[in-house]
Amino acid sequence: MGKKPTYEELEQRIKGLEAKALEGKQAEEAPQESERFLQDVFNAIKDGISVLDLNLKIVRVNPWIEEMYSKEGKFAERKCYEVYQKRDTPCPWCPSLKAIETGETHNTIVPYPSEENPTGWIDLSSFPLRNIEGDIVGVIEYAKDITERKRAEEELRNSEKRLEQAVEGNSVPTFIIDINHTITHWNKACENLTGFSASEAVGTKKQWLAFYHEERPVMADFIVDGSTEEEMVERYKHISYNKSTLIEGAYEGENFYPDLGEKGKWIFFTAAPLIDQQGKIVGAIETFQDVSKRKQAEEKIKEYSESLENMVEVRTKELRRALYDTEEERDKIDGILKSIADGLIVTDQYNRIILMNRVAEELLGVRFSEVIDRPIDVATRDKSLKEFFKSTPDKTKTELFLDFELPGKDKKHPRIIRAKRTPIKDKKSAYVGTIILMEDVTREHEIDRMKTELISTAAHELKTPLTSIQGYSELLISRDDIQEKETKEFLTYINDRSRHLAAIVNNMLYILNIESGLGIQIKKESVDMTKLIRESVSAFQERYPDCVFKIDLPEGKDSISLDREKMGLVLENLLSNAVKFSSSNTAVAIRGEKTDKYYQLFIEDEGIGMTTEQADKVFDKFYRADMSSTAVEGAGLGMTIVKYIIEAHNGTIHVKSQHGKGTVVKFLLKI
Repeated sequence: MGKKPTYEELEQRIKGLEAKALEGKQAEEAPQESERFLQDVFNAIKDGISVLDLNLKIVRVNPWIEEMYSKEGKFAERKCYEVYQKRDTPCPWCPSLKAIETGETHNTIVPYPSEENPTGWIDLSSFPLRNIEGDIVGVIEYAKDITERKRAEEELRNSEKRLEQAVEGNSVPTFIIDINHTITHWNKACENLTGFSASEAVGTKKQWLAFYHEERPVMADFIVDGSTEEEMVERYKHISYNKSTLIEGAYEGENFYPDLGEKGKWIFFTAAPLIDQQGKIVGAIETFQDVSKRKQAEEKIKEYSESLENMVEVRTKELRRALYDTEEERDKIDGILKSIADGLIVTDQYNRIILMNRVAEELLGVRFSEVIDRPIDVATRDKSLKEFFKSTPDKTKTELFLDFELPGKDKKHPRIIRAKRTPIKDKKSAYVGTIILMEDVTREHEIDRMKTELISTAAHELKTPLTSIQGYSELLISRDDIQEKETKEFLTYINDRSRHLAAIVNNMLYILNIESGLGIQIKKESVDMTKLIRESVSAFQERYPDCVFKIDLPEGKDSISLDREKMGLVLENLLSNAVKFSSSNTAVAIRGEKTDKYYQLFIEDEGIGMTTEQADKVFDKFYRADMSSTAVEGAGLGMTIVKYIIEAHNGTIHVKSQHGKGTVVKFLLKI
């Protein structure tokens, strides 16, 4: 027998055995702990995790996915595209298929909850899942909700687009620089003022080049640099400028630039900082106003004032003292001279011209130098205007008015000018002269004409259907012996006439909105033109079974960016005209052509057609080729609305017709 172990040796052996037992137990529990740890991590991730097999079946999802698609029920053994995209086949852009195929990670942006009706967006990444041997056995999809980011990006793009539209569409010359002094916007008005094109300016730091021979900062550069007021004073010694009272951190000034135009220009400019949400300067905007005419007008007014003073001094010292020896009369003259927005003529007490501004010269077609100190009636050839000018002021009236016409852009639309004559009186209410203001009121007259035309047309078009509705309704009310078939027939007719009335009213309101300046609001979206046309034709086939529709459209899907509702209204009007002005059993041909640049549609009927003169007027408001009592009903607004809609889509429309043989309407939309 060997040596008997000591107590200490036995204790060490026991501890060793316990350690080995513990290691064995830990080895058995390690996979379970690892599984629990991975599950905790899996559940704790605040984005979506899906585990798919090679057939895209869902093996496992985390709570984020379960909550996002809680309405879909069970996930196990279902295809991912069935649950997540409500499809019967895999998505064509599926990153998981690509990850399985290539063994690499793939990423895409996915609409949520479906491609057809997205309300949100998910950033989807797919990672190939491999076994110990390195074979791909599935895929892990990682989904992150980026809806807010997408909306923010879209809002940023819209904001940038609105800024660009606001700048480019502004009639005020404007440019914008970023924090690096690089030009980002240089609008058309700025091009016209400086002769420096946007293509030359944008992307450069040459904003100085339009105004100076040598490179030097402009006001916008100082704004971006955050220059202090002391630095501004030092740098702008030669220019009259001051802080803006309207915009914080902005400055405005006025200077003469000899290199602008042929003789140089006086420019009033304003520069203001562009501030981000954190209050940091990210750029500057500078605007310009050509005040050369104002400066010239001030010089002219100064000359006129001196000339007026001399004439008045020669002819009547009393009038000169009345106008210039008192503070009140000087204020009155200053007010007259500065009121140059409309045509302005000032006469003395003998009705002789002593002042005329440039607008009045242009309206009357004369020069002030030619009529100064002459009777006012020599300034015009219009008889009614001569009488108005020569008329003696009525002591009981403070103002006289006269509307007269001047040639406009075309013979059909003359300009309407309203002349207002007001006497000038001194402190003692003695008559000392006259002020005549001439204001362009063409727009107001056009609105009055539209109102009259609308009321007249409405009365005419609404009378007949209203009479019919009243007659049939009275029959239904007063008679008890009407059969059910007749009742249904009467009610159907009343309903049809009511729809016709509603269409007339809607068309009139549509035209009124356009003519009043509200215009047409176009909301473009991607529209399958072929599908839209076929749907419209199908509706007419049901309503007019005796009419033959021949359709020849491009094969496949023709997606065009347009306003679906308004283009549907265009097709409704054109097809309605083709059917209404054609006999039964005649054909209406609808033919579409598409190229890389445009989509063109022809609608041809075999109806009564029009003369060349009638076709030329077909787009005029309220125009109807046949105004007889037997004519097809309508207010004559459909083709006007069609033309407005097509042109609002930057398209064109033409009508070709032959009396007795039919009409072809063609419109073209740019893609």
